Amino acid sequence: MSNPTNMDLLQQSFERNPEWAGKSYTHEPVPGGLTNFNFKLRIDGVDGEVFAKIPGPGTEAFIDRNAANLAAVQAAEAGISPKVYFLDEQTGVEYSEFIGNEYRTATTLDFQDMDVFGKVMDVYRQWHATPALADTKTMFDMVDEHYDQVKADNIELPAFATEVLANYERAKERYLAAGLTMVPAHNDPMPGNFLLSDDKPVKLLDFEYAANNDVAYELGVLLCEMFVSEENTRLLVERYLGHFDEKFFARVMISRMIADTKWGLWGLINNAVRNEEFDYYKYGAWKLYRTFTISRHPDFETWLEQI
Repeated sequence: MSNPTNMDLLQQSFERNPEWAGKSYTHEPVPGGLTNFNFKLRIDGVDGEVFAKIPGPGTEAFIDRNAANLAAVQAAEAGISPKVYFLDEQTGVEYSEFIGNEYRTATTLDFQDMDVFGKVMDVYRQWHATPALADTKTMFDMVDEHYDQVKADNIELPAFATEVLANYERAKERYLAAGLTMVPAHNDPMPGNFLLSDDKPVKLLDFEYAANNDVAYELGVLLCEMFVSEENTRLLVERYLGHFDEKFFARVMISRMIADTKWGLWGLINNAVRNEEFDYYKYGAWKLYRTFTISRHPDFETWLEQI
């Protein structure tokens, strides 16, 4: 039997919602998804438009759709994410409120605007104040999982990775000795996962990687992804906390190094297992090398001690 098409999955999942079964609908694709196929639906007799997210092939290996749905519902109830209507557990297709007419998708350039970034800190603070999630996956779980795969598959790392991993182990030791501050974390701060409006608060999308994690890492991975300077990192830490705290700032800076270690290993793993035009080796090696902006910083030892 051939694999079902996206249209098959859409129809099957749609009919399993008892509130929609038997209704007619029209659909159109929504561009921009990296691992999913997205559509906008207009359903006969239903006010407003509906967003349908169809899981991409193979994503079931690393994404728990039920856990992601629970996190999305929790975020929606906190008012920081679109309302979730229905998850079809058989196909993993999730339906939620479409708000693309009121909001636009963020870009990397938007994060050069400190006013926008401040609003992102506000929505993160709201998200982190919600109850703990069912799943926990710390930054160390992520890095160690990747490194175990590197060793198991004999994936060759750049020569300088020895220093990167040694710095990671030092940071891990300090962090675990001091203890983690766990919050419900989003863990996937690509620009497309933020929706912006001129007169409304930022909305947070896509909770496929959500799990309880350390709060400083949640901020650190976002700040390094958006190339935020040390000076602006201080300002954004103050915005998030409501005051400045040197110890928390140090944890965020060290977390930036850990985040680049994680994504660097991820890139090199993907280079070994995927055959695509994207240069995963270049991406992974660059991420690993960028850790030196932290580990070779004059304040690195001080930041480690402050953890």
